[in-house]
Amino acid sequence: MNKYSIEITLEQAQTISRACELFGRLHMGQFKVLADEFIGCDTLSNVDLNKLRDGLEQLEQLITGSPNSYHGIASHKIPEKAKIAVDLYQVVRHRITWDKEPKGGFGVMFDKPLPVTTHPLAIIQLKA
Repeated sequence: MNKYSIEITLEQAQTISRACELFGRLHMGQFKVLADEFIGCDTLSNVDLNKLRDGLEQLEQLITGSPNSYHGIASHKIPEKAKIAVDLYQVVRHRITWDKEPKGGFGVMFDKPLPVTTHPLAIIQLKA
């Protein structure tokens, strides 16, 4: 198996983490989280943001088959690429959290990432 290495800034790591989280959530049917990405942006008015939420809710129902429900990440209905993205999200989130709070704390972000796939978890280190 080929392995790759990249050097990124904190902001780039945060962006990768968020993108992987959103990708996984979309495949689980959690479309309404997309609307949150537009809160506080000049892109959409509050009226348009509400329209977006309504449309995303309809899309969720289409994908999941019922309102206010979604597939779990371990579901057989979730493609492997989405599960890999969630693994990446967990690894990057974990690293960033510990770098910010080296003494630790409470919350899932401090817990060791729990793999969703059979792929080995990615390795991320703070470069000195």
